[in-house]
Amino acid sequence: MKLFLHVAFLMLFALPSFASAHTTPLRYLEKPKPERPTYTGHVQGVVRLKVQFLASGKIGNVDVVSSLTKELDELATAAAKKIRFEPKIVDGVPVSVARVVEYPYSEENGGWKRSYDP
Repeated sequence: MKLFLHVAFLMLFALPSFASAHTTPLRYLEKPKPERPTYTGHVQGVVRLKVQFLASGKIGNVDVVSSLTKELDELATAAAKKIRFEPKIVDGVPVSVARVVEYPYSEENGGWKRSYDP
């Protein structure tokens, strides 16, 4: 009987506190557009970058996941390093997260396009 009461107490009072952790997602404040390249020919596609959003509110490592050209990759990386954001918050504490950030590019449609990342 004691074991039953102990398990019932945990299920009613102790365990729900773990499941109800308060989380606020990472939020972009500003995502600058990359600068225009010197020349790309007829390139189009998406530069995808793995970006470390640090708990301190700064950008950490930025790695190219999907490449277009060296110049476009470098311009997208430079723009990603200028992203301003509010870090993800878990139980009132900022935490670092990694996200894939996309920069769509099409020379025929005027260059860099706005991407609507969450």
